[in-house]
Amino acid sequence: MSFINPKKKEVVFKIVYAGAPFSGKSTSLKYLYDKMGGKGKKSLTLSDETLFFDFIPLSLGKIDKVDVHFHLYTLPPQKNYDTTCKMILKGVDGVVFVVDSQVDKVQESFDYFETIKKQVEPENSWNTLPVAFQYNKRDLKHIVPTENLHELFNKNQSPEFETIATQGENIMASFQAVAKQILLDVKK
Repeated sequence: MSFINPKKKEVVFKIVYAGAPFSGKSTSLKYLYDKMGGKGKKSLTLSDETLFFDFIPLSLGKIDKVDVHFHLYTLPPQKNYDTTCKMILKGVDGVVFVVDSQVDKVQESFDYFETIKKQVEPENSWNTLPVAFQYNKRDLKHIVPTENLHELFNKNQSPEFETIATQGENIMASFQAVAKQILLDVKK
């Protein structure tokens, strides 16, 4: 759920990057941060035995005289971080789900996907939440065809992108797809 500050004429939306360990979540955020002028500015990575996530604030500037900001988070990959995941997903406005396209990693991505859907459901309906899929690591050998990933993950016909996070390929497009859905929902 967005945070609106009428005095400052600003709105802040929350987008969470979710996916199995080493799927490309943090790499995606780093690319966006660098691309949108974040170099030299603050970002946050919290890491200890009970908590791990990345946080990056991005500003889109003014839309209809209102400052629009996005707070981007990654979810911790380990299952023992359920409490942290629930905390980060609370009030989420959109999700970018990063799938590791490698044949030997797809099941792990799918298991994580099912877990995240359940954690989102108490507050939001997965069916109405703005979501985009990044089918990542498309530059590697032994990857699952995009059509198969679509059938497995994308039952709601959400935007989906073949990505190579290390090269920034389609990373901005997937962020923009979720941001656009969020802004259209707010406009309604």
